[in-house]
Amino acid sequence: MFQGTGLSVSESMRFRRSLKPGCFRELSPSTATYLRVVVPGGKSRAAKRTLYLTQEVVAILSARLKTEGPWLFPSERYPGNHITKLSNSHDRACREAGVSFVLYDLRHTFGTRQGTELKTDPFTLAAIMGHANLRTIMRYVHPDQAQQKQAMERYDAAMRRRKMRRVK
Repeated sequence: MFQGTGLSVSESMRFRRSLKPGCFRELSPSTATYLRVVVPGGKSRAAKRTLYLTQEVVAILSARLKTEGPWLFPSERYPGNHITKLSNSHDRACREAGVSFVLYDLRHTFGTRQGTELKTDPFTLAAIMGHANLRTIMRYVHPDQAQQKQAMERYDAAMRRRKMRRVK
C-alpha cells in the first residue's frame, strides 16, 4: 500500500473504518473503482490533503474493511487502538523472505517512479506526497544514469531544433 500511495507508514496506519463523509467514497459512478481519502495532516500544512487511490490500493483497503473495530489496521497488542509500529512484523517477514529493506523505502520508490518513470511534475508530486517544500521531493526522487542521459539527449535535440547560435 505504501508503494501505491506514497503515504508514510504512520499516515497509513491511522485510517479509520468509520471515515467521515467524503473521506473514503466513490468519486462518481463512471470511476467507481477509484476512491479518495482525506489525509488529516502530518508534519506540515501540506500533509493535509486529498489522495486519490489506485485500484490496487482500493482492493487492499476493501479487504481491511472486513477487520473488527474502528481501525483498518487494528493493534493486536492494544485493542481499540491502531497499529503504531510495523518494524518488528516487517523485520520478521523480511527475514523469512530473505530480503532486506526499510518500509520507508517504498515511499521513496513511489516518489522515484512518479518523478522519473511517469514524469509527474514536482509540484504535483509534492502535493501527492504531502510536502510543502519542493526541496523535500529531491530526497525521494532518485533518477538513474540512463534517465539523466535521456534528459540531456532530449535537451540537445530541442536546442538543435531551435538552431541556437553559439556566442563566441
